[in-house]
Amino acid sequence: MTLVDGLDRTRYQPVFYFYPSGMPLQKLGSLLSDIIKVLVEDKQFQIKRAVVVAHSMGGLVGLCALNKLCLNGAPAYLKGYISFNTPYGGVESAKKAIESAPAVLAAWRDVAPGSSFLETLYQGSAAGKIPVYLFFSYETGKSSDGTITLQSQLEHKIQFIASKTYGFNASHVGILKDDQARQAFYRILREMEGDNPLHKKNSPSNHNH
Repeated sequence: MTLVDGLDRTRYQPVFYFYPSGMPLQKLGSLLSDIIKVLVEDKQFQIKRAVVVAHSMGGLVGLCALNKLCLNGAPAYLKGYISFNTPYGGVESAKKAIESAPAVLAAWRDVAPGSSFLETLYQGSAAGKIPVYLFFSYETGKSSDGTITLQSQLEHKIQFIASKTYGFNASHVGILKDDQARQAFYRILREMEGDNPLHKKNSPSNHNH
C-alpha cells in the first residue's frame, strides 16, 4: 500500500502534479503555485485546506511553489508541507554531469550542490509561515537511501525551518510504502486539519520584519 492508497477519500482528495523533470525548477515551481491558486479560486473544487506533499526532486519544486505562495504571508488555506527524501543539499552526480556531459539539462544545474536555485530556496518566504515536515530514509549500513545521501536529505538549512523530522530504514522509493512512514504521514495530515497557529503568529498585522 502506498501513501495515496491509504488515504481516507471521504476526507482527502489527492491532486497530482506531473512535470518534465529536465526543465528549470524555478519555472516548475512557479507553474505549480499558479495551479494551486487556480484550484483554490475555482468554486467548482471548493478547496478549503491544502497540503503540499512531495517526493525526491518534487520536494524542491514544491518548496519553490510554497515560497511564491507565501510572499505576502501564508494563505489561510495552506496548512503545511511534507517532503520525502528530497535532495535539499543537491545531487553530486548532477554536478559531475554538468562538467562532462555534451548536453546539460537545466534541472541538473539547479540540483547541483551550491546552485543559486538551492540557495534561494533556503531563504524563501515559506519558512516559519507554514508547518514543514521532513521525511528521510536510509538503507542499513549506508549513508543514503540508495539514491540520495543522508547529508543531502538533511541539509541543515532546511532542518532549521522544519517543524519536525522523521527518519526510516527504507529505500528511496520504499519509504512511500513503509508502514511506519505512512502512519506518521496520516497522523500529520489529521493534525493539519485544525487551525494552523503559525498563520496567526505570522499574520501581516502581528509579524515583525
